[in-house]
Formats: sequence, C-alpha cells, structure tokens
Amino acid sequence: MAAIFAPWHKSSSLLGRYSAELARERQRSLASLAVERARTIAGLDVQFRAIVHQAFDAIVLLGRDLRVRLANRAAAVLLGRRAPDDLADLPLRLFVPALAGLDAEGLRARAGRFETEFRRADGSMVPVELALAVVNADDELLFLLTARDTSERRKHEDRLRYQATHDDLTGLANRTLLYELLEHDLARAIEDGTSLALLLVDLDRFKEVNDTLGHEAGDRLLRLVAARLREGLTGDDLAARIGGDEFAVLLRPPCSCERAVQVAQRLLEMVQRPYSLAEALAVEVEASVGIALGPLHASEAKELVRCADVAMYAAKRGSGPVQLYDQSNDPHSIRRLVAITAVRRALREGQLGLAYQPKFDLRSGRIVGCEALLRWDHPEHGPIPPSEFIPLAEQTGSIVALTRWTVATALADLARWRKSGAQLSVAVNVAARALFDDGLTAHIEQALAEHGLPGDVLTLELTETSLLADSHPVAQVLASMRALGVQLSIDDFGTGYSSLALLQKIRAHELKIDRSFVIAEAGSRQRVLVRSMVRLAHDLGLVAVAEGIETIEQLRAMQAAGCDLGQGYLLGKAMSAERFARLLAAEREHNGP
Repeated sequence: MAAIFAPWHKSSSLLGRYSAELARERQRSLASLAVERARTIAGLDVQFRAIVHQAFDAIVLLGRDLRVRLANRAAAVLLGRRAPDDLADLPLRLFVPALAGLDAEGLRARAGRFETEFRRADGSMVPVELALAVVNADDELLFLLTARDTSERRKHEDRLRYQATHDDLTGLANRTLLYELLEHDLARAIEDGTSLALLLVDLDRFKEVNDTLGHEAGDRLLRLVAARLREGLTGDDLAARIGGDEFAVLLRPPCSCERAVQVAQRLLEMVQRPYSLAEALAVEVEASVGIALGPLHASEAKELVRCADVAMYAAKRGSGPVQLYDQSNDPHSIRRLVAITAVRRALREGQLGLAYQPKFDLRSGRIVGCEALLRWDHPEHGPIPPSEFIPLAEQTGSIVALTRWTVATALADLARWRKSGAQLSVAVNVAARALFDDGLTAHIEQALAEHGLPGDVLTLELTETSLLADSHPVAQVLASMRALGVQLSIDDFGTGYSSLALLQKIRAHELKIDRSFVIAEAGSRQRVLVRSMVRLAHDLGLVAVAEGIETIEQLRAMQAAGCDLGQGYLLGKAMSAERFARLLAAEREHNGP
C-alpha cells in the first residue's frame, strides 16, 4: 500500500511548494503595486500642492474642526503671514470673523459665494470675495475656501460712486446725492415725527465776477464758497452744489425752524465776506437763502426743493436775504390747496384716524397711558403728516373741528379699553387756536359723560407757545378744564422762552421734557438740565415725563434722573387702536390685573 501511494506523496509535496511560491509571488506583486500606487499618489499630491501654491487666489482647506489643514502662498500673503505653514491649525474664527461661532454643520449651510472680510495678522481687515465649498474625501468632511482680495475693486467702485455723487469743481455733493439723502431723511422725519431743513443759497453777483475776471476766477470763487459752506456746517449736515452758482445745504433731522434760520444767517455772513481772487483784488458777493422744512412744507424731495426755491426767489425780490417758505405766498402749492379745503371733508369721509403711543411708568415698566396722534391718509395724495396740515388748519379755523373729533374718538377708544380692565388715561394735543373755542369745555364734558369716564382720564397737552397767549378766554378755558378734573400737561418743556413764568401761571399736572434733551449725549449740558427739570417738576408736585426715548442708554439716564413716565420708539411706537388693545391685553396676561 505504501508503494502504491509513494508517487502521490511526492506530487503533493511539489504542489505545496508551488502554491507557497505562488502566494509569495502574489504578495510581492501586491506590495509592488502598493508602492507604485503610493508613488503615484505622492506624485499627484506634490503636483496638486504645487498647483495650489502657485494659484493666484488664496486657497485654504479646513478640517471638520474648522482648523487649517492646507493653505497656499496667496492665502499667507492675504492674511499677512510669512509662509503658508504659519497658518497651520489656525481656527477659522480668527481670520473670518463673520463666520465665528459656526460649527461644521453651520458652515456647510453657508456654502456658496459671498462677500466678507478676512482679518490679517496685524488685526486689519481686508474685503474679499469668498467661495466656500464642501468636500467629502475618504468619508472625511473638509471645507475648501477660495478667496480673492476685492480692495482694489472696492476702491474703484468707491471712486465711481464718488464721481457720480459729487461735483467735480468743488468736491461738494451734487444734485444726485442731495436727492438721495433728502428722500431718506424725509422718510425718517415722517416716521420719527421730526423735521429737516433744506437751504438753497444763490450767489447774486456771480455773473459779474465771471464776465469781468473770467471763468477761471469764477471757478476759484465757487471753490472758495464751497469751502466756507463746508466750514460752517457741523455733524452730518451736508453742503451740495446743484448747478451754476446755486448751492444747497441739508440740515438733517432733527432740525427746528429756529436752528435752520440761525444756520442760514451764519452761512450768509460767511459767504458774503471778501474773497481774494487776484493779486491786490478783493471781491465781495451777495447771496440769497431760501429755507424749506420737511415734512412741514413738503414730504417729497422734488417738492421740498421747489419750496426752498420759492423762498429763495422771495429773498432775491428784496424780502430779506434769508426767507422761510410761506405757503400763503405760493400759488402752486397743491398741498396747501388740499389741506385748506379738504379737512372738513376728511372728517366727514373718515379719512382721519388716530394712532396711540404708549406711555410707561419708568419704575414698574407698566403702561399707564397713551398719547393720541392724529393721522390723515388722503385718498389721492397719501399720508399727510400732522406737521403739514395742522398749522394750515389753525390758519383756517378747521383746527376746532379737528380737536373736537380727536377728543371724542380718543375717549371712545379709552372707554372700550377701560371696560376690558385697562386702567389708563389718554392724552390729546391741543393747538393754540383751539384754546379760543369757548365750546370746547362743553364738548369734552359731554364726551366724558357719554362714556361714563371721570375727567382725570383725559390729559390735554399744551405747548409752551400755545400758553404764551396771555388772554382772558384762554385762562377761562383752562380753568373750566381743571374744574372738570381734566389734567393739563406742558408739552415740549424747555424749548420755549417763558417756561418758568408758565409754571407760575398754569396749574398743570404734568411736565413733558422735550425730546431734544432726552436724546442728547451723556454728560452734555442738556442731560444735566434734565435732572434740574425733574427736580423742578417734583418740587411743584408735577409728574415728569420724558418723551422721545430711543435707546437703552437714554432710558437708563431718564430713570436715573428720576423721571416718572416715559415714551418713545424704544418703548413703543405709535400704533392703531386695535393693535394698542392687543398690547394692553398681552400686558394684562403677562402681569395680571
């Protein structure tokens, strides 16, 4: 049997040795292939890195931890580093502040192309156009950032923008920029209830200078006038050249009529000083200034410029070198025609409405009242601000009907809110002309009785100007109001000329500190005066109210000064009666009855 199987054993041994040899050969082949592949990959990686490092754009590769894995020379230069290795392991948040705080998933959601800024090693910022791509490599999440410095493009765009919005000769703003800012500021003034002023300045003897001394001297004169206008302005106020020898000055909101006139007179004095245009030759020019206030005289840029132009030509006709626009002398004022003839029609047709601005207790933070503000939405001309139609209504006597309607509507709304559980009062502004209405007291008494309201839920806000009329009829109206229990408030306190005298004469309940003192900078004289006003009010037994609170800092300052009540955009904007009712309901739900 052994003999029989002897050949098989030999063949089996040979087969085993052959199989082992095949296995070793396969291992050598696989190893060789692996080495070759590694060499190829390494070669490709070297080529890839070379390409990346030579790229014009900055290229940065981030890992899932949002730290730099790879960066090229352009990235090092852009970020103010000596070499790409200096960026190794640098976290994204240190050089792209706009993306700080994002994790990997948040960064994935920002994938795409957008404008941002890189922070350089010295802390300076450089604008870039950034392309952010997500890369999945061997199941690893990577982020590829490709950035291009846009500084030169931005500078070029800024140059083009400057050329498009500024006058080549004087460097002042041109008509385009003036209209842009006018539209913006008018919208802001209407929203805030403030005013701006537009001054048009025209040189009266410029043609004579041009004809006598030549255009070169004329151009020099225009540049000198521009420099003086610039010198005479402060803050954000703007000087512009809008054509020929005509300049414009925009006094940005808030700006009162008094300030506009003062600035106009100062600029006029500066412009009319002698100019040295040639050796041993001093030239004097005269100027005319027209002033228009927005939105009082117009709520659109073109119309406001036209109003200022009307005022300027009135100055040229000899009415005085500085003239304020007067609608009664403007036969082309559509707004004047609408306001004078349509107030009573607006009352009949329901074009008028009230908006309510909440008034807060500055200690508890609760709503204790509101101010009723008149709104007119004309079907053809759109919203017409009170600062525009109320002065005309006073001139034509329509203010009496407006005041009566406002009081009746405000008390009706107040009655509904009080029935719902809100314990608050409402304030209504009363113009000077309305105080001569001997039927106003009876009208208010009837409205209070109709809604079952006590007199002290109504406050009449009276400006210092309206109270300056030292007349027996006004005194009688105020005395009869106090007899009804109606509260009196002195509005815009601190802006008039007889404030202390008024406090002696008028037995008011409330003193409203004018917005200009509230929004003044911390540490300013106006802020110091606020404390004095509050102490004066408290010494006289009056409630001190701060109006126009717009920032947290102003709120804290008014609280520290001891103001009792406050109102303003920070606390609550003027809103419809329906929305105000929802606000009251939400406060009751949150604080309880």
